[in-house]
Amino acid sequence: MTHTEVKLTPDGPDIIEINGRVGGHLNRLLRLVDGPDLVAVALSLAMGREPEMTAAGQKGYAMGIFPSFSDRQGVVRSQVSPDDLRRLPGVVHVDEVVSVGQPRQANDFRMANVALWAPTAQQLDRDATATVAGIRRFFGEDEAATLDH
Repeated sequence: MTHTEVKLTPDGPDIIEINGRVGGHLNRLLRLVDGPDLVAVALSLAMGREPEMTAAGQKGYAMGIFPSFSDRQGVVRSQVSPDDLRRLPGVVHVDEVVSVGQPRQANDFRMANVALWAPTAQQLDRDATATVAGIRRFFGEDEAATLDH
């Protein structure tokens, strides 16, 4: 079991960290595609038991999106609700959305934390592109404030 963070850059993947633990949002994403429960597997292994593994296979594709503010200074100007974000393509969970009036650093400079699901990788790519653009539109007052500097 590892927790691996990868940043996708124009030059290819960049490894941020690899740790020997179940972490991050991976278990949440695996549940969306009917994948294994890594916490249950890790606990079984810790107790010296053989984990129960299902061979059902992957059902769709999932990803998490955590867009950051372009300008890290100041307070949030845009009023965005979880319901706003749930209407974006492919969004199935909204785990965080920063509130108007909070410092932009409140959620580690993230505008939101959303999970997406789609039946195909191609659809997930299209939904992710549209969802990031939609989140940036919803936070337009904050993105426009960046241009004021």
